[in-house]
Amino acid sequence: MKISKDYITTSETMALLPYLNQYGEEWSFALEVNRTLLIQKKSKAILNDSCKFFGSSYEGRIDGTRAIMNRGKMYPIAISVPLDMYMFPLSSPERYTCVWLSYVHIFEIEAHGPHQAKITFVNGQKIIVNKNKSLVDLKKYKTGELRYQLQIRSQLEIAEPVTTYQVQHETDLWDLIIDEKRRTYVKMRRIIQTN
Repeated sequence: MKISKDYITTSETMALLPYLNQYGEEWSFALEVNRTLLIQKKSKAILNDSCKFFGSSYEGRIDGTRAIMNRGKMYPIAISVPLDMYMFPLSSPERYTCVWLSYVHIFEIEAHGPHQAKITFVNGQKIIVNKNKSLVDLKKYKTGELRYQLQIRSQLEIAEPVTTYQVQHETDLWDLIIDEKRRTYVKMRRIIQTN
């Protein structure tokens, strides 16, 4: 198994799982479709790096999710909307034991005793988590809600249409000229005459 200091989640990332090394340092396993990596960082740090790579931050993504969903705790995050990368936590992200799952890679969620669930990923790999099936289902459902809302919003036309203006005989345009002595700009009126 490859050990890495840094990791950016990709569309191949299925889950981030906690790992406590022999020295008590909090690391993570990154489960991908075709490999498993051991990363020398907590899952939350990996997600923050990943969000920054895609132009935001972990806190920014949480704030965005909170604004859209307006309820709940332990929010899912959209790491990259165009790449369909959404992950959700199964417990508080502040705890090193937090498991993060990728929405698009979950094939099936089954009960595995009263307080555990078995997650089957699209590649057939399975993991057992210490959360019951109904909680995992609910977290996945909320992530689906976020995904749907962001897909709808990404199709909205927010910009106002360009309006063509008729030029009048005189306009109120100004030229801004730098005044080198005063180290500031001064304005000079520009009059445009049309025929």
